[in-house]
Amino acid sequence: MKKWMIYLMLAVLWLAPACFANPQSATIHPFVKGSFAQILAQNAGKPFLMVFWSETCTYCMEELTMLGKLQKKYPEQAIVVVATDPFLDEKIVWKTLAEHDLRLAYTWVFGESFPEIIYRDVDKGWRGELPLTLFVDAQGKQFKHLGIVNEEILHAWFERPTL
Repeated sequence: MKKWMIYLMLAVLWLAPACFANPQSATIHPFVKGSFAQILAQNAGKPFLMVFWSETCTYCMEELTMLGKLQKKYPEQAIVVVATDPFLDEKIVWKTLAEHDLRLAYTWVFGESFPEIIYRDVDKGWRGELPLTLFVDAQGKQFKHLGIVNEEILHAWFERPTL
């Protein structure tokens, strides 16, 4: 075997893990009872948008596409996304977010065997309908929207003055 071929094979072996790694260098957190309160605390004093989605929800995919476009226009705006499919495979999560051009430092996936526990923890009236979008202002006041959000509403949210 020629020397250059050995170097080539070593380079391929050295680079292979990078090809299969998460391209965003981000992490997925399990969304369990108490995670919602943790997210609220982490974002205290700053407005953010929180979107609950499922891989089988067509409207969720439409909303994720809108959010990907808006994130490019408003990169400073905080967006938190949560997959409601319990224990959804990481590869599916990253593939879905990449397909919709969402670039996030971290994301969440339901990590309870009984998602009803989480529904109640997020909102006592929520029964799992999707998509669910929560608009949380800097004072922590929440505005809930069930179903796909109109793009103009999202633009208005991202363009609002922050106090």
